[in-house]
This record gives sequence, structure tokens and C-alpha cells, in this order.
Amino acid sequence: MYQNRKVVVAGATGSIGNKLCKLLKESGYEVTVFSRNPENARLKVPYASRYVEFSYEKPGEWVKDLDGSMGVINLSGAPVFKRWTKKYVREIIDSRVQSTRALVDGIRSAKNRPRFLINASASGYYGYEISDDNVVTEATPPGNDFWGKLVSDWEAEAKKAEEMKVRVVMIRTSVILSRGEGALGKLEPVFRRNLGGYVKPGTQWFPWIHVADEISLIKFAMENDFVKGPVNASSPNIPDMKQFASELGRAMKKRGNMAISPLLIRILIGKGSSVISRGRKVYPKAALDNGFRFRFPDLGTALDDLINR
Repeated sequence: MYQNRKVVVAGATGSIGNKLCKLLKESGYEVTVFSRNPENARLKVPYASRYVEFSYEKPGEWVKDLDGSMGVINLSGAPVFKRWTKKYVREIIDSRVQSTRALVDGIRSAKNRPRFLINASASGYYGYEISDDNVVTEATPPGNDFWGKLVSDWEAEAKKAEEMKVRVVMIRTSVILSRGEGALGKLEPVFRRNLGGYVKPGTQWFPWIHVADEISLIKFAMENDFVKGPVNASSPNIPDMKQFASELGRAMKKRGNMAISPLLIRILIGKGSSVISRGRKVYPKAALDNGFRFRFPDLGTALDDLINR
């Protein structure tokens, strides 16, 4: 029998997972956290009923916790906004593709299989080798660059759960705006020193989503059986890079109009810089068509909430 309110969350110690687990607990769900370090997870995410050691490299006792659960939310993935060494690139890939494969294998072995798998994905699916004004929806094919291949492989592992009649949703997340974390965490100190600006040329698109909308969208996908397949997690109002920098400067009451070389960003971040320097015009068609309402559809309101609230 299903424990109808039990939800397994893998990758819960990141900024999305922490906030999502809190929301799920407040909504009456029983949360089980899968983590490499359960004790660390207990400290970082004090909202779960159970903390289970999880490793995508080998099966373990964690497989038993999938049996009879309502569903699985997989947010596993090493952070993008770090310096990319050759070793770290491998971790970027394996922490996404291998973790998803392991969870799907675990679902396959469950007697009472979860009803859904909400799997993290990325708007990098569409690639960054092209930077034009065409609107990108869930129907747009994958890119041919590093990101396009990585996310395609990542999603292919998640989709295997459909063979077991498990409903699969891939949340193709764009740049998440969260106070003191991720992209905003990297940009705020620079803007605070009055060195803020846009990555040249500034006309590239900057798809983004407020972290509150990100976790609400995941919960929405979880609770509505008609939501299936890829879902773009990005605001319907998409600024270009120059507009984003200008709005961030306004919100922080600092300069935001300096032109920054893409080479400098690449030196600082590595391959992850393409997320900022070569954005696509990613539109959340599936989310809107399914009736999801964004709490923060406008960039200015979102930044005011995150920086000045």
C-alpha cells in the first residue's frame, strides 16, 4: 500500500531542496531526504521525517524507502556557479545523469512503485551555441553543445521511469534568483562595490525564475496528474542581460551599466559562464498552459523581494 503523503526528495541540501522540503512539510507531506551525508542533511534541512544515506554509485538500503512512497523529487546536481576543473566537469555530469539512473533503477525494483518522478533538468537543454530572438518552448529541440547533450542524457534517464507507468516531469530550470545564493549570490558583492554591469553584448536573453516560483512549480507538478514531460521553469517576462543588470542595479541602488567581457566571466567561472553570457529566450508555455500562476512574473518585483524585503 502507498503511504500517500510520503515524498522522497534527493538533493535536498541545495537552496531549492531546503525550501521545497519546508513547503512540503507545511503542506502536510511526510518528507524523506536522500543524502550522501544524512547527518549534515538533518542540520541543513530540518523539515524531514527521515534522513537516508544515498549514493548513486551503488544500491543500498535507500532503495527500500522508494517502495510505497507517493513519489520522488530528484534535485541532485553539483552547483554550476563554481570554477570548472576537469574533475569538476565530471562531477557536474555524473551528479545529474548517474543519480537519476540510480533512482530510476531503484523505482524499478520497488514492489509498490511511486506514482511520479519530478526530475530536475535545465533550460541548458536548448543549448547556448545559438543566441537569437526566437522564443524557446518545450517543443524546441535540444542544442548540440555541452549543455544540450548533458541535459538530453539527464532527461533520457528520467524518462525510463515512464516504462513502469510512473508519471515523469522534467523541470527545465533557468537561472534561479535566491537571496545570497546561486547567480545572485555571485553578483550581489560585485554590484555592492559599484562594479555591476552586463556581460557583453548585453542583448542576449536572461531567463530567470524567483526561487519561490521554482518550488511552487515543483509542488504544482507533483500534485497535478495532468502535468507530464518537460516544463520550463522560467518567468514569462524575459529581459535581456542589459535590462537584468539595470534592474539589479536599481534594486541595490548601485551602478549596473558597466560592460563586462565574456572572457572575464569565463575565466572566473569556466564553462558555466555560458548560462550568463549566452542566454536563450526560454518561455514557460507548459506551465502556463497547465494553469500555473507565477507569484513573481516581473523582474523588478522579484529583485525587490529578494534584496530589499
